[in-house]
Amino acid sequence: MGRGNRHFRKGRKNHDYCSGTRGTKGKGRFNQLQCCNFAKGRSCIFISFYHKEEKICTDCQNYPVMQSLKKSISKLKQSSDPFYNARIIKDSEEIRILKKASSVIDEMFELCTQTIKKGRRESELQTILMSFANANDLFDTGYRSTLNPLIIASGTNSSFPHAQVTKRKFADGDMITVDLTLRYRGYVSDATRTFGLGTISKEKEQFTKL
Repeated sequence: MGRGNRHFRKGRKNHDYCSGTRGTKGKGRFNQLQCCNFAKGRSCIFISFYHKEEKICTDCQNYPVMQSLKKSISKLKQSSDPFYNARIIKDSEEIRILKKASSVIDEMFELCTQTIKKGRRESELQTILMSFANANDLFDTGYRSTLNPLIIASGTNSSFPHAQVTKRKFADGDMITVDLTLRYRGYVSDATRTFGLGTISKEKEQFTKL
């Protein structure tokens, strides 16, 4: 993308402002805007879009930003399909990164088999797993919808689809759900396993086969 002069436009008091660059490529025109202070300062995101024949595409998953753009841009349509479809096919480097992330998560599940013991707390297992993940360059996703990168749900807690980690102690006969969602070099790997501690009833065994 060609580079032009940088432009700053500040909105009215308590409103949004944008800064960006303008350049050209082929017949279309490329613009880049950095839009800040949308939705009373809740967002700050870098938006790139290609403008040709009055069509604009933005790779943006930030709801407050999209709502603010709708107010200033007429006929704005929201669709994630073009961007998701473009990323379906991975190159060799992306595949390598995903395999690495998945292999670390496999190691974390193996660590669970060694660490889950009667009397140990859900929060203790969380600390052990996150320490291992961080040591291998895996970190939480940063999703706004995910309060915790790990779900460790034992006993009755495992009946909740997105249970929060508690200080509950593991007990004999527990079914323990461990859901790991972690980011490695910008790519997310997600996997879930259920572990049984001690003597498991036949009824609980049947649930694991559903």
